Amino acid sequence: MTDMWEKEAPDAQKTLSRVIQYSISEEEARLLDKHLSYVLEQNKRINLTSIENRERAMILHIEDSLVALPEIMRSPQGRMADLGSGGGFPGIPLAIVTKRETTLVEATKKKAALLSVFIQENSLQDRICVEAVRIEELARRQRGQYAVVTARALAPLPVLLELATPLLCMGGALVAYKAGQVEEEAKVANKLKNMLGMEFVGKRELVLSDGMTKREIMVYQKFAEAERDLPRRNGQAQHRPLI
Repeated sequence: MTDMWEKEAPDAQKTLSRVIQYSISEEEARLLDKHLSYVLEQNKRINLTSIENRERAMILHIEDSLVALPEIMRSPQGRMADLGSGGGFPGIPLAIVTKRETTLVEATKKKAALLSVFIQENSLQDRICVEAVRIEELARRQRGQYAVVTARALAPLPVLLELATPLLCMGGALVAYKAGQVEEEAKVANKLKNMLGMEFVGKRELVLSDGMTKREIMVYQKFAEAERDLPRRNGQAQHRPLI
């Protein structure tokens, strides 16, 4: 297996560099490629992704995970939490490239177990860990311990603000990956942000290398503690919005 990888690594590195449009090392390319292969293989047993074509998966998982690198790099130094990680996107690619200590939060036990296996098999446990709990439960145990919180295709912005703020340290950033138009979500989030101690920093619109897939990277920063006690009970952020 090692010999096969050594033969394939340069091509994988070239392909990944072209697709994600960032300069990455051979080791980073190897890990990104192995993670994608692992997800696609495990997807035959448990639903991790609806994307089965490898080239599409490179764009819609690896490239999409790394498009927020500029925002992550500008965020304060410290631990990162990826909410609702699923197959490990964007958390694992971001951890591989940025070297940040990263917690993958995935409440579905089977998915969390698969993430743990990949991390152990690739000796990434010094950098990446998995929490198989609800986001609210993690916030109760690790309040204010994260400098960055990421979320991709998880929930509307108002929900993400509520879930992220108790996890973030002061000055920490929520980096949310959104698809398409988010004006209505942003309007509601704008009404909540002061209550939640979060301020809007900015957004960046982009199109992935397929020329079709649009993304908006939304960034909020914690400037104060929330005006109400958070986190609320499990599921209330989604099912009983604050406004």
